[in-house]
Amino acid sequence: MGALEPTAAFVHASAAMSDTEAFFHRAEALVERLEQLFAPTQAAPDWAARAYLWRRQGERGWLEAVQAPHRLLPADLLHLERQQAELLRNTEQFLA
Repeated sequence: MGALEPTAAFVHASAAMSDTEAFFHRAEALVERLEQLFAPTQAAPDWAARAYLWRRQGERGWLEAVQAPHRLLPADLLHLERQQAELLRNTEQFLA
């Protein structure tokens, strides 16, 4: 065996180290993917808000308060007579 040739123990330790490094590399990649799936939960919505939007990211969803929603007066809604009648009919059936 020459002076520049690695010993069997060194080759084995070197292979074990690369296996360990590969394991930790894969483990870190897995943790990163899991962190994306289980991102920190959103804070509770501001229940004093007048309107909310449903937001979604991947499999997760949450309510987001709308701080300055547009205000519409019922008189601003035009050509909705059929929908209003249907809503009234459904509400009456629900309450009956």
